[in-house]
Amino acid sequence: MGGSRPIRGRHLTSGELGALLQGCEVDPTPAGVRDAALIALAWSTGARRSELAGLALADFTPTGEGEGDLTLRGKGDR
Repeated sequence: MGGSRPIRGRHLTSGELGALLQGCEVDPTPAGVRDAALIALAWSTGARRSELAGLALADFTPTGEGEGDLTLRGKGDR
């Protein structure tokens, strides 16, 4: 049976990324900061939604002023 599948994902243009972050910047609630952090993390690491959703505070280890290590668990808990 021949059919077509919807596109599963695609690269954001810099304009689209900027628009998303702009929307977060004008949100005065803590959710704006949270959303911007998640968008930036997803864009910079290429992490899957499930990997981001599975993050816990314990996955972050501070290493210096404004720096830290983040453990992402991917497919097969890698």
